[in-house]
Amino acid sequence: PRLVLGDGALEQIAEELPRLGTRALIVTDPGIVAAGILDTVRDVLAASGLPLETFTDVIGNPDIATVDAADKVRAAAKADILIAIGGGSAMDVAKSVAVLATNGGSITDYEGVDRFDNRPLPVIAVPTTVGSGSEVTKGAVILNPTTHVKIVIVSDLMFATIAVLDRRVVAGLPGRIAATTGMDALTHAIEAYVSKGANPVTDAINIGAIELIGANLVAASKGDPDALYSMLVASSMAGIGFHDAGLGAVHALANTIGAQFGVHHGTANALFLPYVMDFNLSAAPARFARIA
Repeated sequence: PRLVLGDGALEQIAEELPRLGTRALIVTDPGIVAAGILDTVRDVLAASGLPLETFTDVIGNPDIATVDAADKVRAAAKADILIAIGGGSAMDVAKSVAVLATNGGSITDYEGVDRFDNRPLPVIAVPTTVGSGSEVTKGAVILNPTTHVKIVIVSDLMFATIAVLDRRVVAGLPGRIAATTGMDALTHAIEAYVSKGANPVTDAINIGAIELIGANLVAASKGDPDALYSMLVASSMAGIGFHDAGLGAVHALANTIGAQFGVHHGTANALFLPYVMDFNLSAAPARFARIA
């Protein structure tokens, strides 16, 4: 997707909304509402003149029922733009609803790669955490609570139209969330850098992300606003880097634990990362030395 970042990023999106559609549905979660972030973003985007409906019931590890509920709100509002405000959960729900709006059925119908034909509705992604990278990836992960498995829906058509990196939405990010989501971003960059799919382009992006995260994660977890914005940028960089190079055993394990026990994704990654790095060390010692 196109990245819009820096001062005035949200204002730029407000100007562009009318060319994308006529009505928008904001998809977010109760924490974003309580923190006042929804009001901040909505106040800026209201300048577009478009009606803005909201769905605020996104949960961590969002499931099929969450997607269905959001799609019902979208249909009732006749929204033709999705605006995701939040972490990976909000963005996964918004991207899934965008698919259902133009293809119908249930999100489970589209599990796998390239399982639908019609282009989804446009999605604007406004990340408020510093880890998932979902704003720049071409898929969604949704929990099937019956099987306790996270289904993955992937298509080149699922990229967000625009990803918006605005320092205002991460300025008050709680320290624990900055730490856990930041560890997700670090895991993305490390796993992608040592992946068999790595190439010179992804190497540059992932090493750049690791350097930014190394310099800013601790300060971000203590509330430093400049460090939080640097982490926001690093998260998108790592999202681009892992998207093209691939991930590894840390994410395979973390996704399973998250689906079975509801463990926060970043926390699960942080738990597994040192052990998987140790396991993989002998296969890529020069790359792990560069990371160190």
